[in-house]
Amino acid sequence: MTMDASALAGIVWELGQQAGARLERICQPSPSELYLFLRKAGEVKRLCLGMRSDLPRLHFTASRPENPAHPPAFCMLLRKWLEGARLTGVEQPPGERWVCLRFRGRSSLGQELALGLVAELIPGATNLILLRLPEQQVLAALKPGAVLYQPPALPGGVSPGRWLPELFADGRQDPGPAWQMLLSTVRGFGPLLAKEVVFRSGWDADAPAQLVAPQADRLARFVHDLAGAVSAGRFQPAVYYGREGKPRYWHVLELTHLSDLVAVSMATPSAAADHFYTAYLQGAAFTSRRSGLRGALSSAGKRLERRARAQEADLQQAAVAGEFRLWGELLTTFADRVPVGAGRIDLPNYYLPDSPPVNVPLDPALGARANARRYFARHAKGERTRVAAGKELERTLAELAYLQRVSDTVEDCRTLQDLEEVWEELREAGLAHPVPKSPRAGARSGKFTGLELVSSRGDAILVGKNHHQNEQLVRAARPDQVWLHARGVPGAHVLLCPGAQAGKDWPPADSLEEAAELAAHFSRAGRSRWVEVDWTWARHVRRVPQGRPGLVVYHHEQTIRVSASPRLFAGGNSPPR
Repeated sequence: MTMDASALAGIVWELGQQAGARLERICQPSPSELYLFLRKAGEVKRLCLGMRSDLPRLHFTASRPENPAHPPAFCMLLRKWLEGARLTGVEQPPGERWVCLRFRGRSSLGQELALGLVAELIPGATNLILLRLPEQQVLAALKPGAVLYQPPALPGGVSPGRWLPELFADGRQDPGPAWQMLLSTVRGFGPLLAKEVVFRSGWDADAPAQLVAPQADRLARFVHDLAGAVSAGRFQPAVYYGREGKPRYWHVLELTHLSDLVAVSMATPSAAADHFYTAYLQGAAFTSRRSGLRGALSSAGKRLERRARAQEADLQQAAVAGEFRLWGELLTTFADRVPVGAGRIDLPNYYLPDSPPVNVPLDPALGARANARRYFARHAKGERTRVAAGKELERTLAELAYLQRVSDTVEDCRTLQDLEEVWEELREAGLAHPVPKSPRAGARSGKFTGLELVSSRGDAILVGKNHHQNEQLVRAARPDQVWLHARGVPGAHVLLCPGAQAGKDWPPADSLEEAAELAAHFSRAGRSRWVEVDWTWARHVRRVPQGRPGLVVYHHEQTIRVSASPRLFAGGNSPPR
């Protein structure tokens, strides 16, 4: 959801408390994202200015942005004019979705300057513009335009304090919802506040305008109340969660019409905005990366399937090579029966005496023995093709099986970092093109990034959630640790590590069973009620030479049958990260 003018007013009110702060640093990690580091009374706050056309935003943030080694030209211009300047105030015209941050700085010659950084947070028309005041001279702009700045035109509608009954006079016949009429008539209100006004007035939030219009004076009263709360700074910032546990909305005022959602109060408007947009952008990045992975896997799978069909066709052609050998042997044996210049000849098959004669095609320009040598050569070539195509087909089918295992892993991923690791694995395997990675994903850090749990007896249990993490476990395993894997199905490698209380009875039955349940849960058989899990000492597990990451062979295993619902996750025991 985008910020309406009322929500932006809450951020502006909070930003106004930072008047006098010194602008220490500016960084621009992406073309549509800028961060200002403001220091006041020994505390540094990071102000995020998000200029995505579909998701403009302005708020303080707890995240730590990356500072690129080569800043964009716009960032360099802002540093030239603004670094070291003091924030003197913040201006937001009533009902507008643009703000001007006013600074007092100095030129390179030491002359004091009044500067303004305008953030236009209008969906589809976002921009950041640095001005020299009071001339309104444009010094720099994210989207360059005029030399002198002209503020965006004020939207239509009336101010929130105006009386509304006359505006709804024509709404008696309007079949649309009342909140849409409010949205088009009351300046500064977004869809959430418009629905809140209708709900507080005693109707359903989506009530039609023709039902509400006769008592529009009630709407006017609540419009005035909400607008007054914004102007007086009586904010109640909150994030509203759906049943799936994901944030759906946020606002600086209480939204009583969202009673079916869980409201989580926040300390400040920025805290609510930062919490919502961080979760939203991470979710969007996760969805985008998963979609990209699915597409890469689908393309690679189709390519391998075409290769497998071609190799199967080569095998079928090579299967005919056995007939060439028979023809060559018959021509060698019965060479004296072959007339010169013959195009075909029937020769007896001494391998099957009771069968009909074999009709052998001939090259009339060659003799019987020359034709035989030609068929022997074609048979040898066919045999070489059969052996090579068989090996290639075996490798191709192994690649397809590997892709299926990776597809299962992608569907089990729950974080962006998990997806980054899978993408890196596909890139190293030559099955995906490199893509820009999240700077904080840490896809190839040396630290184990899978699940780290503790059994009821205090033994550590490590669970690999993808092939890279499985590879990490195999390489790092010690001989006295226990390795587990669901029997006969793709899944996670699990390592049971002895704790401080480990004795001669290692591994203990209860820790072994809990680790086996995790191996069952994180496998393709995870939806089954009961799953067979193999376990053995880590010293009996070996990587397949030149095999894909996480591919192993093992021996001296034992098998136990466990439930696929791990007890370590019961009662809200979530895996630590």
